[in-house]
Amino acid sequence: MADVPSRNLTRTPDAPSADLHYPLQLVAEDPEFAFPAAEGVHPHCQSDTWFLAGELTAATSGRRFAFLTIFNQNRPGGTLVADFHTWAVFDLDNRTYGTFTDYDMPPKNMEPGTVHKMSAETGHLEISFASRAGQARWTARRDADGELEPFTYEVSATHRIGHPPTGTGRRIDLQRALQLSRAARDLLLFPDRHGDDRHAHLGW
Repeated sequence: MADVPSRNLTRTPDAPSADLHYPLQLVAEDPEFAFPAAEGVHPHCQSDTWFLAGELTAATSGRRFAFLTIFNQNRPGGTLVADFHTWAVFDLDNRTYGTFTDYDMPPKNMEPGTVHKMSAETGHLEISFASRAGQARWTARRDADGELEPFTYEVSATHRIGHPPTGTGRRIDLQRALQLSRAARDLLLFPDRHGDDRHAHLGW
């Protein structure tokens, strides 16, 4: 990724659909599919993983990029902290890519005074990871009154792609607002039209 300069990639979503409201039960009588809680931490699980993949176009140059980010929270035994965060970016025009992963793992993070890198909320999506390259956050978006906007999100990340000691590292700044596509919203609003296939079609 030596040929990719620092850049800020942005997108703003349309106004949220007035037809979607929280709480929303996607699958009847299944608490695992009750939103927005389904997107937060699951206290009864020892591991939670959130991942996001997409494509972006640079606002000035028009260059095309794909990205993948993963937040992984692990609590083996309910007490140990073993988390990691991964960021990958793919330059679709030049066919190059770079990845970055940071960890919060024992035994180092068991030392007295350790501040853990990852935080995540229960009840809604709000996760962050303070990596050595920068802060990464993925949160549910709120309206002017502080209420959660259904299936609308803010993603921000600053990461170092490459290997700084060799001079090939590049900082990537991402700020993006995400919203479910109209078709995906229809799947939520009218599940009877789609049967059991609705789980496979949700996307942005």
